[in-house]
Amino acid sequence: MPADLARGTLGIDIDNVISLTDPAIRGLFRDLWGVRLDQEQIVHYQYHRCGVTTEQERAALDVFRDRTCTELEVVPGAIESLRLLQDRYRLILVTSRNPVIMEKTQDWLRAREVPHDMLVFEEAKHRTGHDFDFFIEDNGDFALSLAGAGIPTFLFDYPWNRWVEAHPRIRRVSGWREVIAELM
Repeated sequence: MPADLARGTLGIDIDNVISLTDPAIRGLFRDLWGVRLDQEQIVHYQYHRCGVTTEQERAALDVFRDRTCTELEVVPGAIESLRLLQDRYRLILVTSRNPVIMEKTQDWLRAREVPHDMLVFEEAKHRTGHDFDFFIEDNGDFALSLAGAGIPTFLFDYPWNRWVEAHPRIRRVSGWREVIAELM
C-alpha cells in the first residue's frame, strides 16, 4: 500500500494553533491606540466585541495583512508536534485567512519550517473536499461545523471559544502536548 494511503488525514488551523496570532493583534491595538487587552478579555472571535471599535479592528487587521502576518511567533510545541505527526498523518493546513495573504502565509510557513503536505484557504473548513480523520481548531463556530460534519475536533482552549458546550466530537485541549497524547 502506498505510504500516503496508510496515513490518516489531519486538518490543522494556523492562527492560534500554529501561529501566535492573538497576542500579535492585541499588540497592534496597544501600539496603535494604547488599548491594552489581556487574552482573558477576548471572549469573542471578533475584537470589536471585546473593547475596541470596528474601525480599530479593521485597521489592525489591515496592518496584520500588510506586515504582522509575516512576523508571528510559533505556538509552543507546534512544529515539534507536527514533525511527530507527519509520519502518521497527511498534514493539511486549512485557514480562513483572506487569500490575499496566501504568499505571505506560505513564506511564513517555509521560514519556520512548519511541516505540512498542503495549504488550503477556506472558511467552510468542513467542506474542503478532504476526508479528515481529525481536525485541530481554535474557532468555536468552525469546531462545531467540523464536529457536525462528523470530524473529531481538538479545540484549543481560549477565552473566545469557551461558550462552546460539550460535544461528543469536540475535545477541548490546552495545547499540543494533549493533542500528541491522543494522536500518537
